Amino acid sequence: MNIIKNNPVHSVILDIFENTQPSDLNYIYRGVFTQNITEAILELAERNIDEINQPVQLRRRVYFLMVESLQNITRYQALKLDLFDKSGVFFIQKKAERYLISTGNLIENSRIAYVADKLLLVNKLTKDELKNYYRQILKNGKFTEEGGAGLGLIEMARKSGNRLTFRFEKLNEEYSYFYLHTVMPTIYDHDDIIERDLEFSLSKVVEIHKALVLEDISLVFNSGFSQESLLSLVSVIENQLIELGSLRKKVFNLMVEMLQNIIHHASKLNNNNEEKPGIFYLQEQEGEYILNTGNFIKNENVEALTQKIEDVNNMTKESLDHFYNTKLLDFNELHSNKAGLGIIDMRIKSQSDLKYFFKPINEQISFFNLEIAVETKF
Repeated sequence: MNIIKNNPVHSVILDIFENTQPSDLNYIYRGVFTQNITEAILELAERNIDEINQPVQLRRRVYFLMVESLQNITRYQALKLDLFDKSGVFFIQKKAERYLISTGNLIENSRIAYVADKLLLVNKLTKDELKNYYRQILKNGKFTEEGGAGLGLIEMARKSGNRLTFRFEKLNEEYSYFYLHTVMPTIYDHDDIIERDLEFSLSKVVEIHKALVLEDISLVFNSGFSQESLLSLVSVIENQLIELGSLRKKVFNLMVEMLQNIIHHASKLNNNNEEKPGIFYLQEQEGEYILNTGNFIKNENVEALTQKIEDVNNMTKESLDHFYNTKLLDFNELHSNKAGLGIIDMRIKSQSDLKYFFKPINEQISFFNLEIAVETKF
């Protein structure tokens, strides 16, 4: 079985989903870093970290690394950026017994040597030397516009117990892209984190980021979906949608409906996890704002879901409204109609066809992608 209908032009959602598996948490934000958005990002990541059974001390260290990483975006980013610049990116991943936190931002080429020297110095110091260097800077009061002569970098190295991996990718004669990557092992991770592990994981971050830039994707959440994670996720996106003006409410409502669809109707790949794995991302193209979800679905349900979407896509606005009201009042079949109601509602709100595809994973499960485009120009 290989049902692919109304297939989107690209299947980047499946590429990202597969590239970030197997993981307990994958959260990527690319866009404007305002105070409200930064706070919402931290809240979402913290909520998901709290749901993973780890010691309090470890969770505090990971949270500290997230805060410092986000602050580094503003400390070291290029100074000539406009208010809605989308060059910054933040990653947090949980793979096996390691947390991986990465950031990226534009930097002037003239400042690369300064930042690189700071990082090289931090990386060559031992744990005790880092501690003494930190105290020395505080004692001597050697503070700069970078926020304390690299105090944040020193603390990141101390908290993680590992060197800070970094890379500068030249864009043109004026700017480069600066990636900073931190790995935080849990107390259960007894393996040494060697150089090639750090470089490989950073290379994957750079690869994924380039795909996001190419497709103009601004947010990816790939994890187990629950009602709690939904509440934090919508907080991030609500702040991000401010620039949409009058379209903000429509996009927000569609996003909530799509995420609820994962929570209520997605399938698990196995029975080991309570939450249902899924992926959600936002994308912008000329004249359109695109919402994408992806999740597992049982193969036995694919044909029925396909028929529902096809039927809804073929209806006129008047027949959609009538059909929705009929389903809403059909109390005898309320449970079975919940998924159908959501599909009808998404079609009505978006005023465009629902694009989708299914890719078989095994004999029981397929990957289901749903894409909805909202026109931003009328």
